[in-house]
Amino acid sequence: MKNNLLMSLFILISISTFTFSQNDESWKVYDDTEVAIYNITMDENDLQFMFENPQSDSMHLASIKIKNAILDETIDSVGIRIRGNTSRESNKKSLKLSFNTFKKGRKFYSLEKINLNGEHNDPSIIRSKLSWDFFNDIKVKSSRAAHAAVYINEKYFGLYVSIEHIDENFLSKNFDDDTGNLWKCLYGSDLKYINNNPNTYKMSSGEHRVYDLITNNTQDDYSKLAELIDLINNSDDETFKTQLPLKLNLLGTLQYFAINILTGGWDDYWFLTNNYYLYHQPSTDQFNLIPYDYDNTFGIDFFNIDWASVNPYVFAKINNGPRPLITRLLKAPEFRNLFTHLIKFYKEKYTQTSMWISHIDELKNKITAFAIEDTFRVKDYGFSIEDFNNSYFADGFSKDPAKYSLKDFINKRNSTLENQLNFVDANPIIYDINITANYFEAFDTIYVNCSVFSSNGIKKVKAELLNTKTDETYFYEMQFNPNLSSLDIKENDLWKGKIFNIPNSFSGELKIVVEDSSGKIISYPSKAIKINTPGDVTQEVLLSELMSSNSTTIQDNFSEYDDWLEIYNSQDTSVNLSGKYLTDKIDNLTKWQFPENFVIQPNQHILIWCDEDSSQGINHANFKLSADGEFVAIVNNDGVTIIDSVTLPKLNVNESYARQNNSGDWSVTNSPTPGEDNLIVSINNQKNDKYFLKLNAYPNPFNPSTKIEYRIPNSERLNNFTIKIYDILGREITTLLNEKQKPGDYIIEWNAINQTSGVYIIHLYSESFTKTLKLLLIR
Repeated sequence: MKNNLLMSLFILISISTFTFSQNDESWKVYDDTEVAIYNITMDENDLQFMFENPQSDSMHLASIKIKNAILDETIDSVGIRIRGNTSRESNKKSLKLSFNTFKKGRKFYSLEKINLNGEHNDPSIIRSKLSWDFFNDIKVKSSRAAHAAVYINEKYFGLYVSIEHIDENFLSKNFDDDTGNLWKCLYGSDLKYINNNPNTYKMSSGEHRVYDLITNNTQDDYSKLAELIDLINNSDDETFKTQLPLKLNLLGTLQYFAINILTGGWDDYWFLTNNYYLYHQPSTDQFNLIPYDYDNTFGIDFFNIDWASVNPYVFAKINNGPRPLITRLLKAPEFRNLFTHLIKFYKEKYTQTSMWISHIDELKNKITAFAIEDTFRVKDYGFSIEDFNNSYFADGFSKDPAKYSLKDFINKRNSTLENQLNFVDANPIIYDINITANYFEAFDTIYVNCSVFSSNGIKKVKAELLNTKTDETYFYEMQFNPNLSSLDIKENDLWKGKIFNIPNSFSGELKIVVEDSSGKIISYPSKAIKINTPGDVTQEVLLSELMSSNSTTIQDNFSEYDDWLEIYNSQDTSVNLSGKYLTDKIDNLTKWQFPENFVIQPNQHILIWCDEDSSQGINHANFKLSADGEFVAIVNNDGVTIIDSVTLPKLNVNESYARQNNSGDWSVTNSPTPGEDNLIVSINNQKNDKYFLKLNAYPNPFNPSTKIEYRIPNSERLNNFTIKIYDILGREITTLLNEKQKPGDYIIEWNAINQTSGVYIIHLYSESFTKTLKLLLIR
């Protein structure tokens, strides 16, 4: 297949990426149209033990009925325990629900756990909810939240805030590569340099490590964290300025600090060296700072500090210890000005608007009836219902530990910032770049979008593309094209440009040149963005068989039943796979690279174990196969040319998806042949029963047409079937089918000649079935 998808290799800055999970319905749990009702039933003795032993992390068995505007479901065998740090000793205790403790691997709408926070120190019971809404509204990767009325054994335990747990499921929803290390950073996580031994940063405080590794515990690898800390502390100013945006999501980090200034959030890195997450994304080799724990905001105080007037550049600290991350960020003039720009932007477009006040008022009206009945609300600080009402909009309200009403805090914070914020002399800064491709006659067009800021104003932005094969440089003027109605600051600082007629097999380097109104000129990034377009494909090797749920079929070299895929060399000569790639992500084609001297002999099969455990050998990949189906591909050494690919369907245990005679048509079979020729004689007939709705497409990726294969099961003989195509933004592109059809197998073709390169979604549905599949159109 000829593959003309434009990809950018070795991109050395934060490039916006799209994250898609076709089976994720977790948003239903956090729908806040109305207060959710959580009815928990558990043994009374367990309940008594749990509350009498709040420091215990023992999970107790419960069943839970969750009802909101969308859901009304009962879940059995759910784990429940007390959660939190200091709040464990409060009278209104926070709770953790676990759906997979007693039923391993189970999820509830893509969630394994839910945190129910009691908000015992907040008379309004909305401060954390407001903070999470703030982060989500401005497009920061963060938890979602919704109010919940919690009943245990039919007794009302009060109004809570249900907050999304940060774990591997959170990563899969928010990052294109969710296989990296996630650290929960607890008290003392100041990012101070100790030495160059990564194991040094495994120090503990109490029962947990200060930098507590949540994922990939078996490897227990702290090397990337140590590298980041070394860069933050020991690099010279110029290296810090150029290298930090490569190793840490600069915009997300500065947004975190800016929102903490605006909300008075002090239970954080800057004041308390506490309560944030760091996620290292392997595909970009970049860290992301994820916010956490926001009940101590909007004037909640235990330290006699006025958080409504604290200096945004010299934030309070609980001790005089170092805070190297924020210190170095504010020392760099460009980063300091971007930080100031963020605070001013969110202050003027969010916290000073009627929309913000209306949102607060809407939340109050929604929860008031539940707050009135919440007798646990008064047990810790004696908050009366009058305190609840006054904590929103009353002038001069103060009831420890809340030193302000929400209105008073927001007004004073915005007022004091007017005199505190200032810009310093600095170069302009490009803080976000997005590169996409579109079809233009016979060649690709690069669409370059970048977000640029200078306190002096921007005069000119242009893209410079160097053809490294001919040494020719091409210049393209970019146009200022902001979306001033958006709360996404990137869209407000947006410049757009096009680079036409990029041919096949192109190799080049892209830089963006910015001139501000004072005459300052920068070229960014310091190392240019590599631009490569794929060449034509020679199908030296093929994917020939895959198994996504291996229970008893074949063991690997460690006697484990792991997912596997089989590659077949159909040539008469050997093929060296060294430097080529395997991937299960359309938007990350270089996910796993074959090691050196990885040779497959003529007409030979090799197995790759998809087990996320590369320590077990050279044929163990860093991804698993989804039993619900997914895209898999072999990619050439250039990292952009797809040699062969397949969209794996949903498979039962010990079923495989195999090609007849290694290179023919694909079929689901319950007679897998790992490492041998595929002579498929046993196709799983259960796939024809009333429970199976089939949807597949081939080729995928495709250009410009693909065949969509679907099966109507026997149970659907009286229903109307619809097949629609949507783009990545959810906009309907076309309807391919809308009629009644008899049960059976069908093929329909979609010609996307008039569509642009990118990801599309097929949606097949009837009254009782629905199924989606992701497609990639590549030019």
